[in-house]
Amino acid sequence: MGILLWIVIGLIVSILTLVIEPYIIRQHIIITIFLGVLGAVIGGALGTFLGFDETEGMRFIVVLFSAGVSAFILTWYRALEKYFS
Repeated sequence: MGILLWIVIGLIVSILTLVIEPYIIRQHIIITIFLGVLGAVIGGALGTFLGFDETEGMRFIVVLFSAGVSAFILTWYRALEKYFS
């Protein structure tokens, strides 16, 4: 259930990014979705590695890690994209 939740969170963050910045070229949509899911999986794995998934009340922190890392990677990608273009 964990990795599927992380993928869904990555998709949600990616879609929100695409809604917020509507100027995105069609080729960048796939990259945005891929980076959003990748960031969510990395964030979820990091939160689990740090032990936040072991107790019942702390599982929400893994979801926050997942969304946070996904948003960070997408923000970083957008900044680099604007800088180099």
